[in-house]
Amino acid sequence: MKKISCAIVFSALLGCGISQVAMAEDKAAQAQQAIEKAEMELSAAKSAGSVWQLIDKATGSSSVPIDKLLEVAKKKQEAGEHDEAIRIANRVAEAAILGTEQAESQKDPEPFYN
Repeated sequence: MKKISCAIVFSALLGCGISQVAMAEDKAAQAQQAIEKAEMELSAAKSAGSVWQLIDKATGSSSVPIDKLLEVAKKKQEAGEHDEAIRIANRVAEAAILGTEQAESQKDPEPFYN
């Protein structure tokens, strides 16, 4: 009976360990996807000539271009800080999208009369 209990506990612990590894791999994959999306959106923003700068806690109190912020996200991913890499990459992607939209909206401006 004791052997069965030990086997059950061991199996449960092993299952938890495998689950943790799977979750870590899933976070790493999510971080990679977020970084790839940010790279794609940043490329579009660069093509549009509208690369924004952001202030982010990851880079201190001064603003930095979003391409520099993306490099920070990549370093965070390499360091295993997947949640932080995802957060930063999502900010970069959002800023790149907004920058591209801004450039598009200002391509052919119409006169504004008051």
